[in-house]
Formats: sequence, C-alpha cells, structure tokens
Amino acid sequence: MLGQVGDHAIGIYHYNKRLADGFRVRCAVEVFPLKVEQQLGSWPEQAQRDTRWFSVADAARAVQEPDLSAIIRSLAMSLV
Repeated sequence: MLGQVGDHAIGIYHYNKRLADGFRVRCAVEVFPLKVEQQLGSWPEQAQRDTRWFSVADAARAVQEPDLSAIIRSLAMSLV
C-alpha cells in the first residue's frame, strides 16, 4: 500500500502474541490511520498476508480484538 500515514495514533490495543516456542507475550499496538492512495501488485509480506477491503462496520466486526474493534468504530465516527 502507498498512502499517507496519520501523525498521531488513533488508539492502542493489547493482545497476547503466541511465539514459535508456544509461549505467549502481551503486546501493545499503537494504531495509526493510513489514507490509501494506491494498492501495489506485490509487496514483501504478500505471502503472509491477505488483503481485503471492508466497510468500516464490517472491519470492526471482522477483527478478534474488542479494543481494536472499538478503535475502528471510533474512526468511522470521525469520518462522518
């Protein structure tokens, strides 16, 4: 993706990341908005990631982390 990343995080959420050895570690993720200007045909992590476009409401429902869902919903409110 090419685009403009926002200057400020729009939220933070936490999740438990499972490591290759089976251990879990608590991670904090700062979320920054990205205004997409172009989707590239290929990128370095392409084999590890799927790209799908969602409405904001569908994106909020699609994520597993409740705090991330809330961040996505709050972003929708700021776009109105």
